[in-house]
Amino acid sequence: MKRFTGMIPFLLVLAVLFYLPPLVMVSMGIVLLPFLGIMLAVCFFCALIYGILRPFGSFVFALLAGLIFLPSAFIFYAGAWIYAIIYALASLIGGVFGTQIVKLRKKPQ
Repeated sequence: MKRFTGMIPFLLVLAVLFYLPPLVMVSMGIVLLPFLGIMLAVCFFCALIYGILRPFGSFVFALLAGLIFLPSAFIFYAGAWIYAIIYALASLIGGVFGTQIVKLRKKPQ
């Protein structure tokens, strides 16, 4: 259970990012593509920081990041569920990088 309580702040950041801006945006047209890139970068960096703070939890974090986005894909993005997979993969890559950073720091020189 302690593993999941450490994820809550990072998952809340992602939930706010996935649900709040589409509610505030007036038009989703031209703004959508850069916004999806920003969401991808924030998702990666949240997972990277989580991977540094809590190594070896990146798979569960990535799965939860994708699951958090999935309802918003159908609510705001007309069923673009493929982005849930993309954000999960970005989270997984960020978490693995974070874990590798921790491993490299602990390696004796």
